[in-house]
Amino acid sequence: MKQLLSILLFMFVFSSHAAEPKDAQQLVKSVSDKILQEISESRTLYAESDKALHGLVANVILPHFDFHKMAKIVMARSWKGMTEAQQVSFEREFRQLMVRIYAKALLEYDGKEVQFLPIRVNTNRDKVIVRTKISQSGRSGHGGRDGRGEFLMAYYLYLNEGFWKVFDIRVEGISLLKSYRDRFSRQARAEGVDAVINDLVEKNRKADDRQEEVSAANESG
Repeated sequence: MKQLLSILLFMFVFSSHAAEPKDAQQLVKSVSDKILQEISESRTLYAESDKALHGLVANVILPHFDFHKMAKIVMARSWKGMTEAQQVSFEREFRQLMVRIYAKALLEYDGKEVQFLPIRVNTNRDKVIVRTKISQSGRSGHGGRDGRGEFLMAYYLYLNEGFWKVFDIRVEGISLLKSYRDRFSRQARAEGVDAVINDLVEKNRKADDRQEEVSAANESG
C-alpha cells in the first residue's frame, strides 16, 4: 500500500477552477502533465533540494486538497471532542506529513502508463470520482488484481464553493484516509489525542532534521 502510494500520488496535481464534473478528469490529465514536465526538466534540482521540492508540492499540489475535511475524516469521532487548538495543530501536522509523501512520490515517478477510465458522478453532481489504471509493466512482483502489473487509482473530489477539492484517494479500493483513520483512532483511544499530535510533530521534526543534514552534506560536497 505504501509503495503504491509513493509511486502514484503524483497524480493528485490538478487545477480546481472547473466546476463541471466532466472537466475534472481533463484537469487531472493536463496539470499532471505540466507538473511532471517540471520534475523531468529539473530533476537534479529537486533531487538535491528538499526545500525546492517541498515548495513545489506545497504551492502547486496541496492548495487543491481540503485538509480541513481530510483531518475531520481521519480523526473520526475524536474530532468533535478536540479543542480548536488541537484541531489546528493536527491539521497542520497532517498537512506536513502529506507534503513529505507527495514530494517523495514525484521523484519516484518513472513514466508509468496511465489510462483514464470513465468518471463517476453522484446524483447532485457535486462529487466526482476520477478513476485511472496505471501500468506497472516491466516490474515483477508488484502485480495488481489482474496479475499483469496494473493498478486502479481513484481520486475523490467534491465541489466546494465552485472549486473541485480532493478529499480522498484510493488504491485498489483501499482508502488513504481510512488507513490513517484506523491508525490514529486506535492511538487516540489508547493514549489520547495529544499523543497523536505529538507523534506527528516528532516525526515531522525528525524528517526535517534529516533533510537539513542531507542538504548540508550536498552543499559541502
